[in-house]
Order: sequence, then C-alpha cells, then structure tokens
Amino acid sequence: MAGFGTLELQRGQFLALEAQSSMGRIAGECFPPDASPEFLRKVPLGTWKALAMSALAGWDNC
Repeated sequence: MAGFGTLELQRGQFLALEAQSSMGRIAGECFPPDASPEFLRKVPLGTWKALAMSALAGWDNC
C-alpha cells in the first residue's frame, strides 16, 4: 500500500469520460461470471501458481 504514494498518478484522468467508459466496459465483461466446469477445473491450478510466484517473490526480502 505504501508504494502507491510513490506513483505519479494523474488522478484527474480517473474521472475522465473515456476512463469511466473503459472501466465500465471492463466491469461489464466480468458478468456473468464463467462458471463452466472446464473453467472451474482450471481455477485451483491457477491459484496455486499465483501463490507460488508470490512466495518466491518474497524470498528476496529475507
């Protein structure tokens, strides 16, 4: 969270019509969620891979 303070964000652009349109489109693409058996079978492996990468990335902080 502290890293956000170092970013050079252009906060005014978040409120721009184009940005709001893009955010709305992205949110709309998430619905309805994919609950097909094929996708749900892939979720545990993807979750495991993401956790493994996070764990490995944490090693350089030791």
